[in-house]
Amino acid sequence: MGKPEQQPHLSVTSSSISGHNIQIGTAGDINITIQDCGNGQFLVTHMKREEAAQLISQELDARRKVLRSVPGLSDDQVTASFSIEPALPDALISPRIGTFTLLSGPLGSGKSDMAARWLLDRVRDFRSGESTAWPLWINSRDVRLSLESEIVNRIGIDALQKLGASIVIDGIDERLTNTASLVEECELFVAKWKNCQILGTSRPDVISPSNRTVYAEAWDEGAAADLIRKVSGANNIYPTMWPTRMQEIIKRPLFALLVGSAYFSNGSTPHTTTALLDACVTHSLTRRTKGWEDAAPILRKLAVALIDKNRPIKLVEVGGEERRLPLLQTRFISIEGGNVKFSLPVFEQWFAAQALLMGEVPLKQAIKDLGTFVRWRYVLAFAVSAGSERQSANILQELAAWNVGAAGWLVKESVANSLRSFNEEKAELPSWREVGESIHETASAWCSALGESAPLAFPVDAGQSIEKDWTLGVAVEEDGHTISYTWERRGRIDSPVAHIMNFPESKGSIFPYSFSRISGDHNWVWDWTRNHARDNLAKNLARWIHLNCPSGGIVEKEYIWSLVCAIMGGSRMNTISFEKGEILARVEQVKENVKAVAGSVDDFAINFSGKQVTRLDLALLREYLSSQEIDRVAPLWPKLDIPQPQGGWVWDFYSPERLTELVSAVYGGALKAYLEISQNMFSRFGHSLGHAAVMPAKLTGKVFVSSERRAHPVLSYRFFPNPNVDFAENSVDIMLAEEHVERAPWEDLSYRKQLDRYFLDNPDRSAFPIYSWSQTAFDVWGTRPATKIAAGWIWRDLSTLGWLPQNRPHDVLSVK
Repeated sequence: MGKPEQQPHLSVTSSSISGHNIQIGTAGDINITIQDCGNGQFLVTHMKREEAAQLISQELDARRKVLRSVPGLSDDQVTASFSIEPALPDALISPRIGTFTLLSGPLGSGKSDMAARWLLDRVRDFRSGESTAWPLWINSRDVRLSLESEIVNRIGIDALQKLGASIVIDGIDERLTNTASLVEECELFVAKWKNCQILGTSRPDVISPSNRTVYAEAWDEGAAADLIRKVSGANNIYPTMWPTRMQEIIKRPLFALLVGSAYFSNGSTPHTTTALLDACVTHSLTRRTKGWEDAAPILRKLAVALIDKNRPIKLVEVGGEERRLPLLQTRFISIEGGNVKFSLPVFEQWFAAQALLMGEVPLKQAIKDLGTFVRWRYVLAFAVSAGSERQSANILQELAAWNVGAAGWLVKESVANSLRSFNEEKAELPSWREVGESIHETASAWCSALGESAPLAFPVDAGQSIEKDWTLGVAVEEDGHTISYTWERRGRIDSPVAHIMNFPESKGSIFPYSFSRISGDHNWVWDWTRNHARDNLAKNLARWIHLNCPSGGIVEKEYIWSLVCAIMGGSRMNTISFEKGEILARVEQVKENVKAVAGSVDDFAINFSGKQVTRLDLALLREYLSSQEIDRVAPLWPKLDIPQPQGGWVWDFYSPERLTELVSAVYGGALKAYLEISQNMFSRFGHSLGHAAVMPAKLTGKVFVSSERRAHPVLSYRFFPNPNVDFAENSVDIMLAEEHVERAPWEDLSYRKQLDRYFLDNPDRSAFPIYSWSQTAFDVWGTRPATKIAAGWIWRDLSTLGWLPQNRPHDVLSVK
């Protein structure tokens, strides 16, 4: 047939299934142009709405078959698997025009398959005339310039205006950069185009959850077992065959399919997820490729190239047309427009991890800088999970020495959140000596990596190391899964590890005995030691901050002021100052009072209206005052300007203008305090700390003061990174807002695009960035407000990396 007449066209999908570009016009009958990517020939036909809908349905059915056939199932097995399908979540059953919904679920939960089923429902609506919205499938990686331009390019502006669209954006989390920006674009798009709806898919923990999020729930045991039996052809498979954790894993349909495939091939199944993947990859290669021994190296090379180059790989780069059929036969690869890619990111990561473990790519290639680490981090997580104990230890030791923040994240991702499982009845711990040596070696590695913050996390003093200065006493309990342990300074026992029976519990230098149950994962020691370090950091952070920050800084000045207010009875309203001589006299009086009550003691703590003041605090206060050429100690921050307000709320003592001045000063101090803490306590983390990655920055914000003074004033603020990262300094620009106006969506998008550009220009700062436009009922009233804010930022950064608990307390400085 000839070329189609000039008219608007609609692109059904990028057609990763068939390799064709399908376009449909809206004038009169529907014209469909199919372009063969191989030889460039065109085929034009005319069809009605029902026929067009049928074509889209076939395309989506084919997409679903590819998603399910990747693990190595035959076409008949794939077809059989579709008879087992739990209902879609309630939130996806009815169309919701004008909305963006995010379908979130972990690896293997069937998000893409559910999205395809949702879009098939929209196709049925389109076919029946219940909806004019055009069904459209877009892979997130295909969005180049902007989402709107991509959609307009697919269906045309006229069709978008007249018909609207029901759109799936698949794999939002698979974008290596600008993930959060794409979410914002989705929200802006449906806000602008009220006749459209978008369903996005993503792994959890990549995008912050909200009321738009729908979770891909795990299947129940019965459905998962039915699916395994259906594809394996075996009726004697029951969930109770596997340990508890494995039973949870197979509730994800991908892994149920993998189990069914492995059982069909071998008559049994592996008991770990990594072994399961290994079995199914090998099974798929042997069934689908005649020269499968040659296919595996090519797939490893391709995976490394795709991740390392961070761009599409042309077929010609991996051998040209003669490689097309062998690659497609593996069922792991799809080829679109001459570009080669893996059909699922998990397999790209899997083969790259195998290349890393086999020494085909050096670890240093994956950790050149934090920008490189961003692309390789999930590969490293797979390698740590799939490698031998020694291989995993080598990776984690080198990674910890390179950047302890990245190493903490990797342990959290690959071990703490691992899909690996073990049979509790068989996975007993080895001898106490082997367990002790593993703990001692790993704790030593973490201790060295943490540097100046090691004393907060492990039983070492400044300048000490676990490797040289501490002995671990350990024993494995009778159940084979629990250890008892303690630490002692090296000396009485001059060896790194000893049996706990050699440690008399009454000895003063010994830490109390502790007990802990150990998992059977071969990397348990890395997660176990990190968890203990994390818990210790949480307990010690508040009481160590002021001891580890530089003299004369914000942290020290605020701490001194808090001590002065405690012992002198000062107000949290920052209204009065105190004479230096009065303070020194009060210090001596407190010491004499303690001596009169308790005699001469090495240490003490006195509660002054909720503030614990120790002997060391009094010594620090006296030393500080003696070193300062001052007559009085005054508040650091602007004072109140309404001494007798009509209301009784703390903010009533400040006019809106003075309140804005106070907030500006405190948040300026918080920026300085954050640098003091991050650079002096957590310097080994570098730009893996999210807030450090955007500094130097201008903190820009607005203070909203309600006319109803009972309502707490609110600060809305964000960080604008300064492109001149080597010479600029932090600054603050906070203004008083005339009224509380909700920010427009375009403001969010503009801000995120600025951050995206900054991280593109500074990839070494892009590993764990903050995309934060915060709104807070600020607390600037206490004696240490700047330190409190800065400590909250630090807590958020470290919790992202697995070095502090996820649930941040309201007041980090109050954690004991």
